[in-house]
Amino acid sequence: MKLKAVVLPALIAFTIGCGSGSGSGSGSGSGVTQLAGNWNITVSTADPGFSGSVFHVNLVSGPCTINTAAGVFGEDSTYCFIADNEGHGSISETGSYFYPPYAVLVESYGNSVSKGNQIEFGITFIEANPNVFGDIAVFGGDGTLSSGGETGHWVCDACPANVPLPGGGWESLSGTFTGNNN
Repeated sequence: MKLKAVVLPALIAFTIGCGSGSGSGSGSGSGVTQLAGNWNITVSTADPGFSGSVFHVNLVSGPCTINTAAGVFGEDSTYCFIADNEGHGSISETGSYFYPPYAVLVESYGNSVSKGNQIEFGITFIEANPNVFGDIAVFGGDGTLSSGGETGHWVCDACPANVPLPGGGWESLSGTFTGNNN
């Protein structure tokens, strides 16, 4: 009987303590950073014409593929988050791009991370010319989500050959990105 009196209050305290940080959101009070939500993703590259450009995205849980006029892009994953202005979140931009940003797809085996932990994810950025069929730029990369935000590397997987780069050929266009959840 005395054991029940000790175990029950301890179990209730454990349950309350564990449940308090499990809510959604990424505020400093929750201690949890989620891939879903509003992000500002800043792109950095050695080419000064593109460095500092920012994708403003509202990532929502969605399909693991992006359908474009030029084909389907995506990967198999446990969790996928998408921003595409086609019914899945939203995307806008500031800075320089080949074409207007069309979509961002994040693939991961986790959807959130608690303070002091991290998860890895894959990311695909797609830009597309709405006026010309097939004018598309696709950037692939990988990153890490931690309580401090997103960081990672990207490379141009399919960039337009008809767009000259001041720093050289598009084949070598690559860089880093950081993301802040807001």
